[in-house]
Amino acid sequence: MKSFAMKNKPCIFVLFIVLSILLGSCADKLNEDKPEETKKLAEAIGFSYPLKKGGGSYSGGSPSGSSGKSFSVGDFHSGDISDYTEAYLSYGKSVSYSYTIKSGYIMYIQYHDSRSSDYSSICSDNGNRAATASIVVYDSSGNEYGEIDSTGTFFSNGAAGGTYKMKVTARSYSYGYVAVRVYQMPTYSYVTNTAYCNSGSGNYSSSLTYAYLGSSSSVRFYKFYANFGNTYRLRFYDEDTKSSSSISSSSSYSPIVDGIGIIYSSDSGDMPVFTDSDEFPDSFVPPSSGYYIIAVGKAYSAVDDGYVGFRLYN
Repeated sequence: MKSFAMKNKPCIFVLFIVLSILLGSCADKLNEDKPEETKKLAEAIGFSYPLKKGGGSYSGGSPSGSSGKSFSVGDFHSGDISDYTEAYLSYGKSVSYSYTIKSGYIMYIQYHDSRSSDYSSICSDNGNRAATASIVVYDSSGNEYGEIDSTGTFFSNGAAGGTYKMKVTARSYSYGYVAVRVYQMPTYSYVTNTAYCNSGSGNYSSSLTYAYLGSSSSVRFYKFYANFGNTYRLRFYDEDTKSSSSISSSSSYSPIVDGIGIIYSSDSGDMPVFTDSDEFPDSFVPPSSGYYIIAVGKAYSAVDDGYVGFRLYN
C-alpha cells in the first residue's frame, strides 16, 4: 500500500474530480463511487483532506461497545498494513482510542475502510471483512475537534498538541474491520535542520543533501522559508529513482534506500508536494510567505537503514 501518486489520467477526468471536490456537495458522492481514485488524484495535485470541524461534544467514560484503548502515535511514512491499527466493528457499535500529540506538532490521521480498494484487498488477503465507518475526534475537554467520513489522509490546521479521543463507529448494517493510524510532524520551531534553496536542478551527487534514516531516526525534517510568488521544486533521489537519474558522479553515501519525501506547511499542515518514486515531483507556489518543511522518511517501516538524497531548488 505504497502508491500515492496518480499519473497520466485524462485531463477531463482530472477537471471533473477537482470541480467535484471544490463544490463540496458532490465530494461525498464521488468519494463513495471512486474513493481510491479520488484520494490518489487529489494528493497528486496537492489537495489533502483536512479534518472537518464539528460542534458536538463527548462526555466522560467510553462509548457503548468501545474498547477504550490507548493509541500509539507513529512516524511519517507511506504505511504498510502492519503500521495501522485494525479495529473490529459490529453493527452500529463503536470503539474508542486515546492518544497524545506533542506540543508544537501537527496531527495527521490516515484512515481506510471498505471504500478504499487497497485496504479492502488487504482485508480479504488477511481473511478479514472490511467495514464502513465514520470517525469523530474529541479534545481533552470532550469537545468535538473534527470528524472524518471518508477514506484518506487528514490533518489538523497547524499545531495540535494535547490528548485526544478517537471514536470509530460502524455505519448502519456494516460490520468488519477498518484501519487507522495517527502520526505527528513538527512545526518549524521544532525543526533544527535547515534546507537552502538553490538555482537549477544539479546533476551531481554533491548537489544533494543526504538524510540518514536509521532505526531510531526513520524521519528527517528540514525547514525553509518560502516567499509568496516563487516556485519551489524538490529533487528526490532514492532506491527507486537512482536507476533513471541523471546524477552522474558516484556517491560515498551507501546504501541508498527506498524512501518518500514530502513538503508540508508549518502553518496549516497542507502537503503541496509528495514524492515516492518520482525524482522530480510537482512544484508548488506558496499561497503566502511562510515556513515549509521537507520530511524525508522510509517508504515502509521495514526498509533497511540507509540514505535518501534531496535538493530544494527554483
